[in-house]
Amino acid sequence: RRAMVAAIGAEAVPLVRPLARDVRKPSAVAAVSLTACVVVAGACASVIALREARLGDINLDCPKGMLVPEKRGASEKHSVLSLGISKYADRIYVICTDECDMTIPEEMGDKVMLLNGFELDVCNGLTSGYSHWIKPSQSHLHAVTHAISIGAETILVLEQDSVADPDLGWADGNWAQFDEALDTKPWNMVRLGYRPVGFENDPAIETCPESCVCENAGELLCWLPNPGCNLRASDAYLLHARGFETYAEMLRSGAVIDNGVLQGLGNQLVVTPQVNYQTKAATDFTSVGHQKDVAALFAERCHLGMSRSEAGEAGEALGDAGGDPSDDTAASLGQRKIAKKNEVSEAYPSMARAKELVTKDGERLTARSAIEAFGGLDAFLGRRRRLERPL
Repeated sequence: RRAMVAAIGAEAVPLVRPLARDVRKPSAVAAVSLTACVVVAGACASVIALREARLGDINLDCPKGMLVPEKRGASEKHSVLSLGISKYADRIYVICTDECDMTIPEEMGDKVMLLNGFELDVCNGLTSGYSHWIKPSQSHLHAVTHAISIGAETILVLEQDSVADPDLGWADGNWAQFDEALDTKPWNMVRLGYRPVGFENDPAIETCPESCVCENAGELLCWLPNPGCNLRASDAYLLHARGFETYAEMLRSGAVIDNGVLQGLGNQLVVTPQVNYQTKAATDFTSVGHQKDVAALFAERCHLGMSRSEAGEAGEALGDAGGDPSDDTAASLGQRKIAKKNEVSEAYPSMARAKELVTKDGERLTARSAIEAFGGLDAFLGRRRRLERPL
C-alpha cells in the first residue's frame, strides 16, 4: 500500500454544525418519485406520483443530486497526504451545496460522486419541515445507502468545506503503522477531521475525559474501541462496511451526524494530528489555527497521556533549559530539570523525537512523532500556551 500511496439520537442542535441548509416552517411534506415508465406515441413518458416522505427513506434515483465531477485538476482542498489516504477508499462522496462544480484531483480517479445537498433534499422529501442539522445528516445517509447498494467495502466522505493541511506529511513508518492498524483492528471509522469540543470549551481540563482516552495504535494514530467520545465535525472520515448498518440506522432514526451518530459508533481510529480541518460553519466558526491548537491539546491529553499538570511542568522545565528543545544538549538539560519536578514528565522530550521501527519483514522505517508532526516541541508547547492560562 505504501508504494501505491507514494505514487501520488433525536434531532438536537449540535455545537459543530454541518453545512447549513435553509430552514422553513413545518408543513405537509410530499416527495416526488419516478414510479413508472409508460410508452406514449412510441416514447417513454414519466409518470409522477406523490408519496408521503419518511425520514431516512433514501431515493437513489436522484440524478441531479448524484453527480459525476466535471472539473479535474489540482485543488487546494487536498494534499499529498490526503490524496494518499483517499487511495484506501472504494468510493469517495463529496457532500456539497454551493460548490458542486469544484475541481476534483485526477489522483482520485473515477471513484468520486458529488452529492448536491439541495437536490438530495428534494429527492428525499426534505424540502420543508426539517432543520438544517437533519438535512446534511441525511446527505451522509445518502452516501452510505449508495455504498451499501453497490457493495463498497470502504468509503471516504468529505464535506465541501473540508481542507487538508498542506504542511502535514507522514514518513514511511507512519504509513506502515496505518496499514497495520487497518489490517489488525476491527475498525468502523477513521477520523481524518474532528473537533474535540470538550477542549474547545475548557482548554484547562486536567486529564482526558475517560470516554476519549485513546489507545496508542501508532505514532500518529490512536484507537477508540468504545463509543462516547465527543469528537464533533463530520467533514472527513473513512467508513468501513462493518459499520455501515449501525451508522445508517442511527441516521434513519433522525440523529444528527456530528451530535449523536459519530459519538455512537465504536471502534474508531483517530489520526493525530488530524489531516483535515473545517473552513466554514453556520454559527460556531473557528479558525484552522485554533482548531490545530485544540487538536494538540487532545493529542497531549488523550493520545500521549499527559495530564495538564505534567505537561505544564515538562514545558516549564524545557523552557527554563533554553535553546532549541530539539537539540540533544538542550533536551538532556531539560530532562534533568523535569526529573526534579515530576518523574513522569521525563518522557516528554523523547515523545517529540521520530521513532525507528522494524516491520515484520525486517524493514527498518522511521515514523514521525505526533509532536514532530505538529511542528516540533516548541510549536507544540506554544499551541497549549495560546489556549491556557499559566499554571
